[in-house]
Amino acid sequence: MTQNIEAVIFDLGRVLIHIDLEPMQKMLISSGASNGGEETAGKVRESGLIPQLNSGKISFEQFYQSVCSRYGFDWPLDLFRRAWCSIFYPNPEMEALVHELNGRIPLGLLSDTDLTHWTYIRQNYPIVGIFKKPTLSFQVGVCKPDPKIYQIAAQSVGMPAQRCLFIDDLPGNVEGARQAGMSAIQFQNADQVRQELKRCGIL
Repeated sequence: MTQNIEAVIFDLGRVLIHIDLEPMQKMLISSGASNGGEETAGKVRESGLIPQLNSGKISFEQFYQSVCSRYGFDWPLDLFRRAWCSIFYPNPEMEALVHELNGRIPLGLLSDTDLTHWTYIRQNYPIVGIFKKPTLSFQVGVCKPDPKIYQIAAQSVGMPAQRCLFIDDLPGNVEGARQAGMSAIQFQNADQVRQELKRCGIL
């Protein structure tokens, strides 16, 4: 990893905020929707529609209608929205690390997400307020690992890609960042990130 890091850019889900699909699963199954079962949440996540939602090509309402139509579900829209947003829970160790870094080095946020998730997260996770110019897939129209989204993220922190360190949990996204010129590490836990930042001379 290069040592001339002048900005750190974080992924959101499974990095700054934990994700657990079980609450969504339980909420959707307990609704009694047609064809509900143990793979309910999995079908939603694996429908192939999420990239379209995350890139802003379809609205949340269109996503909901397509999922219900495809699998024969009949959830109320409000229930589906609440279940969709029930998957997040805090990661205090990473929140503490972001607060420690804030003001020491430019910080960026790069997330494949949709408007519904982002609205919920802004309301419930104040940590994201630290990132003044987050790069969000539904706003920029592309998702990771498209090279364009990494360039936009670098611009958001005022640095060339070569001076940015990107942290993401998915190997493909990490490789995409490297292909775009960034340094990048695959997230494991807060202690690992802290050690990498010390190695870079940031902490």
